[in-house]
Amino acid sequence: MPRTTLFAAALATVPLPAAADVTARYDLGKKQLSVEVDDSGDYRISYAGMVSVIHHAGKDYVVVEMGAQPVTMERAAVLAAAAKMLAADTKRPKAADAPFVLSRGAEARVAGRAGTTWLLKPDKPDEKPLEMVMSADPALAPIGAAIRDTMVPLGSMFGTSMGAPSSFVPQWTALFAKGTPLQLGVERPQITLVSVDTADIAESRFALPGEVVSPDALVSMLAGKRGPGEPPAPAPLP
Repeated sequence: MPRTTLFAAALATVPLPAAADVTARYDLGKKQLSVEVDDSGDYRISYAGMVSVIHHAGKDYVVVEMGAQPVTMERAAVLAAAAKMLAADTKRPKAADAPFVLSRGAEARVAGRAGTTWLLKPDKPDEKPLEMVMSADPALAPIGAAIRDTMVPLGSMFGTSMGAPSSFVPQWTALFAKGTPLQLGVERPQITLVSVDTADIAESRFALPGEVVSPDALVSMLAGKRGPGEPPAPAPLP
């Protein structure tokens, strides 16, 4: 038997370390973003106690905090509703001609962690790039996977809203494949990693706070069609 095969067989008998819960917190100036991932792969990304994305039992949800009554929707339904609104917007900018390019920048350290700067911008000399410091640290991989799973589907909407050419989406996708974000911003850091810990995360963090409703229910609430504090009528999603 070749030595490489013997080595692989030996490795197969070594128990792998159990995956650990991990939480990363990012500073956004006056607000904070937290990313919590448990050892099963469930995750919760929360922005300043206002909006959360929850991945639980293989399904994805968006939770909007509306006082004492959070509104829970399927993420796919939210994305579909947003895409429909963008398609109906006749004032959005037309697609630009300059292709988007992704280039490697300087090495950097953020919150004591090593990373590489990546720059995403239209191929025009006067355009300011989105600069993102990405880490390849395996300990941060669950955080990076949760962020990638959340942000990549938004690429087409961002591209449409700012009139980006078709090259934007593949470059946006490639950017988030570089690892785990440590810092990002245009001209200056606007989101920065401040801490990472591996304390156990309570299962309740991934529980849905109420019945799943349609995005139309949220629109109705925001439009004031229901009384203050009154929950939206559940609308089963297809």
